Amino acid sequence: MLAVGLVKSLEGMKLPFGIEVVGFSEEEGVRFGVPFIGSRALVGRVDEELLGRKDEQGVSVRKAIQDLG
Repeated sequence: MLAVGLVKSLEGMKLPFGIEVVGFSEEEGVRFGVPFIGSRALVGRVDEELLGRKDEQGVSVRKAIQDLG
């Protein structure tokens, strides 16, 4: 929310660069026991081991991502 507030505080100011705000869920690693899944995906650091990790219901990271579309 801090990033959104900071961008809003610019009040339309023109900058010589673009700003993108990205929000992730499950960055704490509660569901799959590994943190920063969304951040890792953004920077290209997702591997087969991560995608194969499963939650308590047996749903893999890969399946959860597919289900979200």
